[in-house]
Amino acid sequence: MISFVKSSVSMLLFVFSAFSYAESPPPINGTEINYRYNVNVESYNPNTLTTTSCQGTLVSPSWVLTGLKCIKNANLSETHVVSIHDHESLAIHQVKKVYKFKKKKFALLQLDQTITTSSAITLLREPLLPRHGRFAAEVVQGLGYSTAFSIKGKNKKTARHNTRPVEFEKNFKGGAWILKTHNLGDVQIGLTHNRYQSIQTASIAKKIDRIISQNCKRLINPAF
Repeated sequence: MISFVKSSVSMLLFVFSAFSYAESPPPINGTEINYRYNVNVESYNPNTLTTTSCQGTLVSPSWVLTGLKCIKNANLSETHVVSIHDHESLAIHQVKKVYKFKKKKFALLQLDQTITTSSAITLLREPLLPRHGRFAAEVVQGLGYSTAFSIKGKNKKTARHNTRPVEFEKNFKGGAWILKTHNLGDVQIGLTHNRYQSIQTASIAKKIDRIISQNCKRLINPAF
């Protein structure tokens, strides 16, 4: 197991690291893995008359995290999220509002209704840095498909992960990079940015919490 004894990051990351290599057992009899937090993000660009298809992850029952490029110049009224109930049925959810994190290249989407058939993913609270060593991670590329890699945080400023070159199809942008643990389950550490890197999500985890919390208060008290 990897230990962060020499690191100065928070105790949360320290505890989390102890389980980072404790991967969940493989599917029984080749059963396809169901990443219930994975969704598709479809957005229409009225300037180019084209539709962009990306991946996203459910971080709260009515909130989805995806890549900024996935909704760039998109028509909000034509942007929606597709969640899959099982392998044969799906549901389409309208995007109510978009919060953009331009420097981090993320977009947080508020849906017009909650998704009750899927579970939200846990976000890592502190970034992984080079001194933490390498981790076994999975890149989610669809409901039942992922690719395993050995990753390492790049540096504190960019907070990205390096991996060996691998071709990601265009609509895999925004897909989750995860660590599989026994104590926390799948923990999201980043979003697919290009075929070499993911951008870590830890840097905006607190902002995401604050935005979701503020909007929940407004629903309880419209005058807030």
